[in-house]
Amino acid sequence: MPALNHTTSANRSGPLKVYLIAPKTPGSFWSMQGTVDAVGVKSLMPSSPLATLISLTPKDLDVTYHYCGENISTIDFDHPCDLVAISGYTLHAERIAKLSSGFRTRGIPVAIGGAFATLDTELARPLADHLFVREAEYTWPKFLKQFSQNDAGSEYIQEKFIDIKDSPPPDWSFINGKDYLYLTVQTARGCPNHCDFCDAVRIIGHKH
Repeated sequence: MPALNHTTSANRSGPLKVYLIAPKTPGSFWSMQGTVDAVGVKSLMPSSPLATLISLTPKDLDVTYHYCGENISTIDFDHPCDLVAISGYTLHAERIAKLSSGFRTRGIPVAIGGAFATLDTELARPLADHLFVREAEYTWPKFLKQFSQNDAGSEYIQEKFIDIKDSPPPDWSFINGKDYLYLTVQTARGCPNHCDFCDAVRIIGHKH
């Protein structure tokens, strides 16, 4: 899949190359593989968090993104990049660990975020050079600027829940919609319910 260029005017001699990875989902109820196969598509849905990271890129930075949804394509551990960013759920924990190790042993720093990093922070922390806890609308732009100046921190924690008005529409220009069963549309954040089987409120809060 071709790289997606986020055209900007940074002071770097070349663009910051970021490899975005949505890890392969293991077979489970949540993968809906039977439905995916019956419909004749490749995967359930693309990663809206990673697509949102692209939209959050500061306009004064020169960043080139390359996206790999592992349910559709193969990870290239030798892909030329300055940074790998992985977002996944807790069921991706084992795969995220293997992906992180594969890139870090090659000297490529790895940023990890998403539900896994938020809900299993202690497990995720040693796997990441840069860890993102909770939402990233405010922390990702800050991190990119610091990373481009070789001054990035090891952990970025969003202490307060973000205002959804600050979350831009995901950039879907890097995906082929026909590969997926559906795409997601975000209409709100937060949930007023207190279901004992759901961890969503730990990530997005109770305020709807």
